[in-house]
Amino acid sequence: MSNTRKLQVNEHALVGDILKQAFFDDPVHNWAFGSKEITERLFSTMAKHLYLTKGFGYTTDDQNGTCLWLTPDSDRNVPIYKEIGLASTIIKFGGLKALYRGLTLDYTMKKHRPSIPHYYLFALGTKPDAQGKGIGGKLMREALRHVDEAKMPAYLESSKEENVPIYRHYGFEVIDCIQPTKSSPKMWLMWRDAK
Repeated sequence: MSNTRKLQVNEHALVGDILKQAFFDDPVHNWAFGSKEITERLFSTMAKHLYLTKGFGYTTDDQNGTCLWLTPDSDRNVPIYKEIGLASTIIKFGGLKALYRGLTLDYTMKKHRPSIPHYYLFALGTKPDAQGKGIGGKLMREALRHVDEAKMPAYLESSKEENVPIYRHYGFEVIDCIQPTKSSPKMWLMWRDAK
């Protein structure tokens, strides 16, 4: 199995490519954006301007999986000029409805995020043809080693119910289940106490 390594700041395109493939069947992303072009650009932009500059991430040597995290002291905002560019991309590939759904999703997630300082797992994904081979677990263990060294809790939002038991295996517990709108899929908010 491939080894893990820390992502470099300039590897945002790699992150976008991996997560576009990993999230191809994600119910929340498909509801919000409905376009693979948006998904790739969203993840790439967020990696470039937020997660790889203010947080950290890992990938595997074979580039089949990746994860993105923020530290407790990270400012979670993308610069406004990048938000405008991201919004125009969403409108171009998904229309105004996709922008509205994306903003609704972002607002709902921010509203429910715990106020206690914590590490935040934004995304963890493996390319479809590499799933089920332990890559996600390897990435999770590497990141949690970092979290545990800091003696801090961690938080994530799972957009797939079938992933909840996987996250439980790593010490996360469901603290809430939310639905951004009546027509949207549910999300499971999960917390892991400091170790």
